[in-house]
Order: sequence, then C-alpha cells, then structure tokens
Amino acid sequence: MTSRQVQLRRGQRLGPSQPLDEIAVPNYPGDPSTPTRLAWWLVVAPVTGIVAMSFAYGVISKNLLYPVIISSVSMVYPMVMLLRQREQQKRWEGERDRVQHAYQTRIAEVEAQLERQREQHRGFLEWAFPEPAGLVEWAVQTSDRLWERRPEHGDFLHLRMGVGEVEANYPIKVPNVEIPELAPKLLLEAREMAEGYRRVARAPLDFELPKFGSLGISGTRSLREAALRAIVASASALHAPQDLSIFGVLPSKGISDWEWVKWLPHCGVVEGESPSVHLGYEPERISQLLAGLLDE
Repeated sequence: MTSRQVQLRRGQRLGPSQPLDEIAVPNYPGDPSTPTRLAWWLVVAPVTGIVAMSFAYGVISKNLLYPVIISSVSMVYPMVMLLRQREQQKRWEGERDRVQHAYQTRIAEVEAQLERQREQHRGFLEWAFPEPAGLVEWAVQTSDRLWERRPEHGDFLHLRMGVGEVEANYPIKVPNVEIPELAPKLLLEAREMAEGYRRVARAPLDFELPKFGSLGISGTRSLREAALRAIVASASALHAPQDLSIFGVLPSKGISDWEWVKWLPHCGVVEGESPSVHLGYEPERISQLLAGLLDE
C-alpha cells in the first residue's frame, strides 16, 4: 500500500486592517438669532398720537380735511414697520435653513463614513473568523492562510462561536447634551444616528479562550456536537500543530461523525508520530488519555 504525503506550508498573515480611526459627530452650530418681534405699542402709540393731534387741530381750525390727510399719511409708518419685520423674518428663515442644510449635509457625510467603518469592521471579522464550512478547502488546496495565527497575535486561540452583534472597535465621539429638552432636534437626531453604529450586526462572534480558560456548550446533543466540531475545525485550520494540541474524549455513539479528527496533525496520532494518546472513546483509551494529561 503506497502512502501519500502532503506537505503543508504555514501561512503568513496578510489580511485587511481594522478600522480604528475616531469618527466625531460635529456639534450643531446653532441657529441665527431670532429677529426681535415688533411690539404692537410701537406701531399703535405714534399713529394714535398723530391722529388725535390732527383731529384736535382740525376741530380748532375748523378744517376737517387736514386730519383726514394727516391720518392717512400716518398709516405709512405701521406699514413700513410691518414690511421691515416681514423682511427680517424671511432673512432669518433663509439663514436658518442654510445652517440646517449645511449641518444635515455634514451629518450625512459622517453617517456614510460610519457605514464604511462598520462594513470594514464586519469584513475584518469575517476574514479573521471564517466560516467553518470553507476551512476544509484550506487543507485540500494548501491555502496560504493555513495555520496563520501565532501566539503573538491578539486573537490567538479566539474561537468563532457563531454570528451575532458585536461592539464596534472604532471610537465614535458625540457632542455632550446636558439638557436634551433644550437641545436642537437635529443634534439629538445626529447623536441617535451615531449611537446606532456602536454595534455591528451579523458579525462573527468569538470566544477568548486564553482569557477565560475553558468553554462549556449547552443544548441538545446534536447542536452541542455540531458546534464543537465547528470549533475544532476552525481552531485546527487557524493554529499550527506546534502551537495547539487537541485532546478529546469522544462519544461512542455517533463516533463516525468524529472520525476525521484523528487525521488532524494537532492530535499527533497519525502513523504513531506521538506516543501519547490524544483521542479516545473506549473506557481503556479514555483512561490512558486522562492519565497522560495528568502526568504532564
């Protein structure tokens, strides 16, 4: 029987970078000063005085045409004041709309930047924690990424657990609002928008094994074993045998689902390369495995 030897080259880690740049939401510059409202007495008082004086003079001089003319002319003043007030109001509304439009445009740019950061973060996580279903091809095609993780890497022995929502790793700075009831509506909306980007949905979830030391999986047997097989496949594809050894007490029921594990070089049982027992599902074999672990 001829044996086939497969040479595997350990990959070098060359992947996408994480988005770490801080994104700041600009503060609202503030609306222009509201024009002073025209007080009614500033219009009524002068006109009333002019009309009263003109009629008094008309009675004294017995010339009623005079007060009529003077009263008519006096109405020009309130008309001018009202037109001036209207012009100031229109000018203020135009300046306010200009400020709001400029702020909304800037916020739209910030939101687009946040969206790019979020997609970049999700893409990095999908690269760093690939789906287990595609890892078989790494070994078959001797991928350049095989065994790329090393002990000096920050995600060494971080295990993919599934897909969910993770905290964004890029900092987001938002303006402080001490009294929300008095804050501009656009500013509150911008803050709310930015807060929504602090989490990244539909991203790989990882478990930091070096930090916690152990991992327990609960659920039905089929789900537990499926999850564990995915974890073992990911760990063996990303970590080299010299950095990771795999030991396992396997279930005797359904052992065929675990036959592939013995071919992993991390188990050290291929063609007697290692005298120690790494895997076992029979009582005697399990006892040898546990005894070997306790002796180390």
